[in-house]
Amino acid sequence: MRAARLALQSVGVYQLYGGEYCTYQESQRFYSYRRDGVTGRMASLIWLS
Repeated sequence: MRAARLALQSVGVYQLYGGEYCTYQESQRFYSYRRDGVTGRMASLIWLS
């Protein structure tokens, strides 16, 4: 997640919220194709103002 934050900051996006969770490590909260080999669906919200 740090790489994504750095990439966003490099284009001027500094107010970032969320991103504290790891889909790979938190199996009770998220599915992970890398971890389980089973596909699923998730959604994200990005708000620019």
